[in-house]
Amino acid sequence: MLKAICFQHIKVNNKKVEIMEKIRWGIIGCSNIAGKSTIPTLRKNPQCSIEAVYSSRSIESARDFADSHDIPVAYDKLEAFLEREDIDAAYIGTPISRHAAECIAAANHGKHILCEKPMAGSSEECQQMLEACQKNKVFLDIAYFYPTWEKFIKIKQSITDGAIGRPVKVIIEKSGCYGISMDSHRAWKAKDGLYDVYSHTFDLIRFFLGDFKSVYALSDNFRGALPGVDTESMLITMQNGVQVNSSYSWGVNHGLTGKDLECFWIIGTEGYIDVGSLGDSTFKVITPQGTTVTECTMPEYLHENVISSFVDALINESWNYSNAIDAEKCSKLISAIHNSQKKGTVEHLS
Repeated sequence: MLKAICFQHIKVNNKKVEIMEKIRWGIIGCSNIAGKSTIPTLRKNPQCSIEAVYSSRSIESARDFADSHDIPVAYDKLEAFLEREDIDAAYIGTPISRHAAECIAAANHGKHILCEKPMAGSSEECQQMLEACQKNKVFLDIAYFYPTWEKFIKIKQSITDGAIGRPVKVIIEKSGCYGISMDSHRAWKAKDGLYDVYSHTFDLIRFFLGDFKSVYALSDNFRGALPGVDTESMLITMQNGVQVNSSYSWGVNHGLTGKDLECFWIIGTEGYIDVGSLGDSTFKVITPQGTTVTECTMPEYLHENVISSFVDALINESWNYSNAIDAEKCSKLISAIHNSQKKGTVEHLS
């Protein structure tokens, strides 16, 4: 296993990273999440600027996106984009099938990298990304942003403090009806929900409870409106013995306009934590002594805290840890889930 990527006391393009005063960004991929969260977050941070954007679709698509977000230059050729010397860091917001190739290319050009989740489509691709970044002495982080939010930090602290006794079980349910057209560039989201928002819950489970041990999974396509599967269920066992029952469905029309049917409970020997919807500002701790509701400060943008940490890492040497090591574990879990669904077997991750 590769060690966490450490950028301290290295040189990139003959410049020590610790004397960087401002991070100049390039955007790879004209994604919805980039426009709604990443770019506004970078604009809000006085230590960041955006220099260029790249789109593989067409130069027209890149220029339209650049014009919409006040980005100076647009490209439809990745090599030309990466050759710019005024880009220090690249944000990768493309479909998962492109993460590894684009990350490796960016690393080979000396760019630090913030890559969208999940890290890649397989553990092997994740390792290739890590190796490329270590070889080129650049920093890699993955945009699993929820563990940087106050709400989830406090939930983890509640577990550590023994608020619910010893954790024994987690129950997660998330279902909704998603009308993603297969003609859309977002069609990859419809092929497997594990790669989209559901990978966030895997990262939170790992954040709260440690490493994964094994998984058994089932899947089906009940609605038949999408390729692949629309319903998936899995039993994940953690290294500490906690059992996680997790179920997702893309094809349930439950009449809750604009909302999913959601449940996220962490059950212990002395109570349980109701995490609620991931985007809610509150969580509940329920014990025999009563219910405590905790209100938390929420970031204005999804990526706000993770980008702030990324920038601090490069400018202030505030930490030398990359969450890419943990992100690889989530990609490995997703691969194991797919193998279990195909073979009908329990897949061991350690």
